Amino acid sequence: MIPQTEVVVIETTSSVSDAMLRLADARVLSAPLVMGVLQSVNDGRRYQVLAFISVRDVLRSFVDRAREAAPLRWPMLHRMAALSALGAAFGQEQIISLHVVDDGDMLYSNATRTTTLMELVRTGFLRGPRQHPAVQPRHRIGVFNSSGCITDIISQSDIVAWLHELGPKALGPITRATVADLGLSSGQRVVTVPATMPTDQALSVLVAHNVSAVAVLDAATGFLVAALSEADFRGCRPHDFGSLALPVAEWMAHTKGVSIVHDSIQHTLADPWARALFDARVAISLSASATLFQVMETLVLHRIHRVFILDTAPNALLSVISHTDVLTALLHQHKPETP
Repeated sequence: MIPQTEVVVIETTSSVSDAMLRLADARVLSAPLVMGVLQSVNDGRRYQVLAFISVRDVLRSFVDRAREAAPLRWPMLHRMAALSALGAAFGQEQIISLHVVDDGDMLYSNATRTTTLMELVRTGFLRGPRQHPAVQPRHRIGVFNSSGCITDIISQSDIVAWLHELGPKALGPITRATVADLGLSSGQRVVTVPATMPTDQALSVLVAHNVSAVAVLDAATGFLVAALSEADFRGCRPHDFGSLALPVAEWMAHTKGVSIVHDSIQHTLADPWARALFDARVAISLSASATLFQVMETLVLHRIHRVFILDTAPNALLSVISHTDVLTALLHQHKPETP
């Protein structure tokens, strides 16, 4: 079941701009940061894998630099100019200079013949019971060969997609349980920002809470209008960072090609850009009555990393469910193996 795709790696000598471009072209959020000689796999390339570097690492480093460079008290145009200049300089820095929070693990290729899927999920991705907050789940695992080079990368989304393909009968009765039955409609941490908050400040919230996305809410109604995620910044070049001074709803509308419409179906929303995003249905959501398999299907078919759970009557945000939550729920129907 290991996906046969070309492995993208980032050299330590790469600039931030080059690294971001490589991630964007490959449509991935993270890649191995490597040091050494890079040749084709057939030529027996050798390098040292230092860590997995992600879009979030880049964003975290930029936020650290932007706090003093573009104070919130400045007018928007002044902040745009400051963030643009900072982004241009930041893009020329070597990627190795950034603070990296490794979000990956490694598995020897020979071990793939004996490692079960349950073992891989439990000890590789989930890193043990989730009630231990010090043990952070991993979102990707690199499979390396005898030369120490990564030949494949398996992500949580790969696992969920493969399990979805098996179908509910193969996965068991838990797939028919609803989000509410599984306790996933409450108690799930949802970090939110108002639609009018400057994008770089919303990014600061994302980084401060160490989450991959924040829910963007209309300030007047509290309605969910979008999800600002690290994936939204994957195609953003450092020299374009001046646009991060825009309100987050406006920035997202521009990046997603959404325009303001005057005959909005939702006139109660305060911000016109929030109304535009709401009308465009850019945030994918389900109700608490959705089954676990419906959640999996939504994640796979929409190629997203999370789905929001709404109380349909008042349109209130209840929770957010990620690939990690799905794998945890599926794992709990099996008796844990002895380490």
